[in-house]
Amino acid sequence: MHLSSSKLQFLISNIQNISVVPVYILDSSWNVVGTTETRETGLREITGITEACSRGEIFDKIEREFSVKIRPYALNGETIGYILILASDAKIAQIFPFIFTLLDLLFAGNPEIYSEWTPDMRTQLTNQIAFYGKTNWEIVLFTKILQYSFDVPRCAVLFYFPDPGSSYAPSNLQSVLTLLISSSPSFSRKDIFGPVKQDKFLVFKSINGATMREKIAKAEKYAQEIIKLFNATYPTTASAYIGSPYVLPEHLHESFLEAQFLCGNVRFLSEQNPACLTINKHIFAYFSSLLSYQYKELIFKDYDLAFGSSETMCRTLEAISTSNNNLVRAAGKLGIHRNTLLQRFEKIREALSADPLYSDIDRLSLYSYSLIKSQTITWHAFINIQPWNIQHRGLQKFAEILWQKSRGYMQMDIDLISRAGDYRQLFESVCEGKIDCVSVNTGPLFNALKDQPPILEFPFLFDSAQEADELLNGLIKNEMFPALYAMGAVLMNFWSMGWRYITSNEPVRVPDDMRDKRIRLMFLTKIINEYYSSIGATVVKEHYSDLPESLLVGIVNCQENPYSNILGMEFYKSQKYITEFNAFYDVNAVLFSKAAWERLSPELQGIVLDALRETSEWLLSEADRTNLEAKEELIKKGMQIIYPKPGEIALWKDAARGMYDSLRNHTLLKEIFREKEKRHDKQRTKSLD
Repeated sequence: MHLSSSKLQFLISNIQNISVVPVYILDSSWNVVGTTETRETGLREITGITEACSRGEIFDKIEREFSVKIRPYALNGETIGYILILASDAKIAQIFPFIFTLLDLLFAGNPEIYSEWTPDMRTQLTNQIAFYGKTNWEIVLFTKILQYSFDVPRCAVLFYFPDPGSSYAPSNLQSVLTLLISSSPSFSRKDIFGPVKQDKFLVFKSINGATMREKIAKAEKYAQEIIKLFNATYPTTASAYIGSPYVLPEHLHESFLEAQFLCGNVRFLSEQNPACLTINKHIFAYFSSLLSYQYKELIFKDYDLAFGSSETMCRTLEAISTSNNNLVRAAGKLGIHRNTLLQRFEKIREALSADPLYSDIDRLSLYSYSLIKSQTITWHAFINIQPWNIQHRGLQKFAEILWQKSRGYMQMDIDLISRAGDYRQLFESVCEGKIDCVSVNTGPLFNALKDQPPILEFPFLFDSAQEADELLNGLIKNEMFPALYAMGAVLMNFWSMGWRYITSNEPVRVPDDMRDKRIRLMFLTKIINEYYSSIGATVVKEHYSDLPESLLVGIVNCQENPYSNILGMEFYKSQKYITEFNAFYDVNAVLFSKAAWERLSPELQGIVLDALRETSEWLLSEADRTNLEAKEELIKKGMQIIYPKPGEIALWKDAARGMYDSLRNHTLLKEIFREKEKRHDKQRTKSLD
């Protein structure tokens, strides 16, 4: 039995999920190929067992003598190995089918699935197609490397795998799903697939057929194959949701949104909760969900006046709609007598002057209104740097609070599209309404605001994090809001990862120490570029994901980031020093899509604002705590912190003087300094008191 190291590791890790006793994988000559045993004495203990087996003794006798279980594994009718379990309990035998299923998949699977770089790149491609809604440079690059083409129709097939809540749940679920996908009889090299969330896996399945119905039917058959295979391996019930077939990436985004809608509203859309839902059977419901709040308010005014404040009547409307207007079934759903439901139904007819039982228009109106009242709204928020940094955790916290405050009516998924740090793509996508929420660096904002210089990049603009937060989320936000709103982005708040500090391999104390240094800076940071260039440094622009390697090979020898990012990206492996002085304060804008924002009711908008306010307060202190912990850890890893003296900091400030002088008459900058002076006056007054 021969398995590559990556496949063997995959097999062992999955067996460890379900077995508390040692399991050995042996080849046809009874040599140990792999084991879950962690004790050093384990191999010696099974020597007698393997010797008895190699002599041809009967398995039943060996199992009784040594209190073990043994089963042969055959491939194409030939025994190629054995599974040995060091336990005699009859229940242990239930593990064998699980192991054999994994082995079948491993020997049938596509070997390319196990390359180190392919899964991550394919996952990023899958997520970018799903969420961006347009072609960008990374999609073009990944498509070329992975040898995909967009000349065939594909359907979004979104698999949902609920937590089975048992010891049989795989810890590396995404690896299992990748294996299942690649081992399906219907697998095609044209399929694009990857995880989009911990419990969701997306496949852009290549299909052919003469009609849309035929294509979706083939996608449904494929989904049922995968579900059957998964359910045979793990004791849980998987399901799939299928969007329309499209060819181009920007249209496949729409297919994913359709599938996501089906997944999020399955309780309303289907009484039987089937394994598969397809968009062609629920297209009216999907289009109803896309109505703006203003239009909903207009066409359903009578419904809201009559029933909007009555939870009982809203549940009744939903039960009638989801029962296909079968009043007997609706009464059963509500747990009430049929006559009680008939009385409520008569109230509906009188209040609306409508009859859903006999009028198609009235029936569709009732269905649409019921869906809107019960619909789970799912927003997608995005980052494009390393996961679990402060921005990411801020969005996670926001999602948790939003779910609680909306009582589950609104949820937000946090998605990592890319690690390249290309904020421009995120900003453009949120303006176009392609994505719902982002946290981005302010560079792209000022680049779009042609008449507004990027003053938030100015060094020494803020004296403290508290001052920065008050000015950013007061004066500055109010000034920038109207122009960004006109572009399609709603500026909700400014967040920060903290102060950005220079890292280097040689001590940097004064501006002259940066002369001839090559420092990596973010794209679209005009002022910061000018500042470092003015002190003799060479500015290098490259994507964030490439930075660790560039530092290692010497393409750049300096960079600047908050402590948490320095630790998270492991810059300590190539850098020795951190120069700490508070010149550049990291600023990120939390933006909502105007289109998504205006689809929310005023009540829900209020809930979102309240959740965001609470999150922002938490994030300010969390950034301080996280950076302090990161700083301590970096010191433990050998990095040295340089603290410039006041006279040395004055030299850095002098280097920025020309920038401030060139914009001394700029309105917003003057207002910022006016507010700063007011703060200083208050502080001086307090100190005198």
